[in-house]
Order: sequence, then C-alpha cells, then structure tokens
Amino acid sequence: MTSLVQRYLGDDGQPAGPELVLGRAHFRPAETHEVLTLEQAAALLQVDAADVAALAVAGELPGRRIGGAWRFARAALLEWLAAR
Repeated sequence: MTSLVQRYLGDDGQPAGPELVLGRAHFRPAETHEVLTLEQAAALLQVDAADVAALAVAGELPGRRIGGAWRFARAALLEWLAAR
C-alpha cells in the first residue's frame, strides 16, 4: 500500500482509527437573484440574449427597461415559461 492509504487503512483494509476522514467538501447552492439582467434571463431560459431582447421588445416576454437596460423578474419568467 502507498503511504497515504496506509495512514488511513490498516493491513486488513479496514479503517486504522475510530474515524475515517479523507477530505471535506462544502457545497453552496448557486445564488438566485429575484431581478435578472438580460444575460441572466437568457441563461435561465437557456437561449441567446438577443432572442430574449427581441421577445421583450415585442412585449411577449415580461420585462422592464430601466435606464436603457432590461430587467426581468425571475418569478415572472418562470411563470411565463410554464404557461407556454
């Protein structure tokens, strides 16, 4: 056995000590924003940002233009998508 494995396992292949800890993993869910930019909305819908912009300009996709930039409510996009 290699020295790393020997440190954790005995010759019989069982844990050498009362506890076997080989590492730690921390998982944090991706942050979800309630208000999305054009690019974030496109990523959520898994389409090109130009397609999202075209739908928003046509009034087919729920969104608001604020200071020249599009903003979308995450809940409204998911509701819109579910209704299709």
